[in-house]
Amino acid sequence: MHWPDPLRKSSQIALVAPSRPVRVEDLQPFLDFCRQQGWEAVYESEALSGEDGFFAGQDKDRIKILQQFLDDERVGAIWVVRGGHGVSRVWPELDWKGFRRYPKWIIGFSDA
Repeated sequence: MHWPDPLRKSSQIALVAPSRPVRVEDLQPFLDFCRQQGWEAVYESEALSGEDGFFAGQDKDRIKILQQFLDDERVGAIWVVRGGHGVSRVWPELDWKGFRRYPKWIIGFSDA
């Protein structure tokens, strides 16, 4: 197994909601913590707070944003900001080649 590099100042932390939506303002304590650590939180507001029934947007949109961050070599960690069963509809559709090429920490709620 190849472990991801440790997070350091200037590391990017991607915030994703592959299941249920979350309001960006509710993430402010974590955003403040990132700033204190010297990390850059990256996210798309619409991808976090979009709504499609119980989910943070349509499956195709949640797959697209998660895939984008899995493939991005600049991202050091992906934080799943909220739990929910919707991630089971997303994980099987992901291509993990980019993640294997650019391993990163995946952290967060039970879905992670």
